[in-house]
Amino acid sequence: MDKSLLSDLSKAGIVPNVGRPVDFGITVREYAAEKNCSEPVARRALDAAVAAGVLAKHPMRTGMGGHSMVYYRPEEWPPKV
Repeated sequence: MDKSLLSDLSKAGIVPNVGRPVDFGITVREYAAEKNCSEPVARRALDAAVAAGVLAKHPMRTGMGGHSMVYYRPEEWPPKV
């Protein structure tokens, strides 16, 4: 195995689906609840923020019934555990 590939993947921010730390980012369901809107509307708003470069997103383990996609500020990656 070429170990330098692992370094390249880490530098690119490509990591396995990690567990979500407490108070890290926001999910579609959380945003929808805060803004009192439907989940599709919340997802479109968060994806627009990603397209604008305001937020980034990454799949994370969020627990039972949680959405796996977590939106966060790009400078907060990787999360502190």
